[in-house]
Amino acid sequence: MKRLIFLILIITPLLASAYDFERDGIYYNILESELYDHEEPICEVTFATKIRGDILNHMGTIYDYQGEVTIPQTVEYEDTEYKVIGIGYRACAFCELISFITLPEGLEYIDDYAFLSCQTMKFPNIPSTVRSIGIYAFDLCIEFKKITIPANIEHLGICAFSGCTSLKTAEILCDLTEIPANTFSYTDLVEITIPKTVTTIGEGAFYECSNLESISLPQGLQTIEDNVFATCKKIASINIPDGVSHIGTHAFYDCSNMYAIHLPQKLKGISIDMLMYCKQLVEARIPENVKYIQNMAFAGDISLRSVHIMGNVDTIEAQVFLGCHQLTDVYCHASIIPSADSLAFSDAIVPIPELATAIAQQATLHVPAEMVDAYKRKYPWSEFAAIVAIEDETAIHEVEGRNRQLAKQYYTIDGKASAMPHPGLNIVDGHKVLVK
Repeated sequence: MKRLIFLILIITPLLASAYDFERDGIYYNILESELYDHEEPICEVTFATKIRGDILNHMGTIYDYQGEVTIPQTVEYEDTEYKVIGIGYRACAFCELISFITLPEGLEYIDDYAFLSCQTMKFPNIPSTVRSIGIYAFDLCIEFKKITIPANIEHLGICAFSGCTSLKTAEILCDLTEIPANTFSYTDLVEITIPKTVTTIGEGAFYECSNLESISLPQGLQTIEDNVFATCKKIASINIPDGVSHIGTHAFYDCSNMYAIHLPQKLKGISIDMLMYCKQLVEARIPENVKYIQNMAFAGDISLRSVHIMGNVDTIEAQVFLGCHQLTDVYCHASIIPSADSLAFSDAIVPIPELATAIAQQATLHVPAEMVDAYKRKYPWSEFAAIVAIEDETAIHEVEGRNRQLAKQYYTIDGKASAMPHPGLNIVDGHKVLVK
């Protein structure tokens, strides 16, 4: 009996009338004008008398709105005209029978979960007056194929278009400074250009966009959070602007088609699993400012042949190159030997003595000439098959297989694509070439 009373107490508020008035099949809540900086009477679209709340999250279709729905600019109630300024919290959530909705000019916001799981609705024209799109606003709208985020948007919530599984094209016209977490995760995006104003791409923003082939990153970008491009299996190459100082864990996890990446000069560290399972990656160049390489950063990169570690890395954690069975050359330019975990070059997830340095035992370590003897005395560096002076090795391995197009281009010595060779060292047709 006590349990029944408890459930009634929970559900009763959710059954209460959720709107102030109804006109022509649209339900409205009256808002306090002064809270929204308005002088005229205002209202927002809401839902009818339906059970809604977290205890019934993602359960069943809501029938408040169906077919083609038109929201008016103004609506009259009890001899008062109200301006419609918003689509309220969960107003049309789970209304899976809406086919299209027309939004009026003068609308100012689309609130959290407003159109969550409207699975047959086409993408609406967002009025030029809208300033804010809330969290999960269009999540799971699986009929969206192309969207435009207009220039007037000042706030975009997390997961706004997550799960829009048919979405192939997104045009961002507004001056956002951040692409919020999971904005486009689990979509069918093929290409996207990030606005030049963006400085941060939030966690999982493009997670599991398995058809994403091309992405243009702005020069002002500073931060790429965790999982941003994880399992984007069709990205072949990416040039990260040199102003980026942080790339999060799993950022490029399982980008299995990616054969080339330019890591930025300001990058401070290589995070956990950052480039794990990038199975076509043939070469990695760790920039000068990187201080650490964390666990399993390159694990599973089965095509990786050479790694260039510049002079300031001081820490290399465990299993960084696990499964990198094609790795034949490691260039470590550090004049102070980096502190490497005893399992840094291990080929086993658990400590197995005979595999503790298996990756090192198959490769040649290239170090500054004056440091050769010091590296030979320092475990696990001492376990490399050969340790030689950097100046004794000038050739690099030729790129093979279906990614030979990489070798047909010119690259600077730090991995940047170039239209033509420049004075100094270049990578041309898979070899280092000195141009005078």
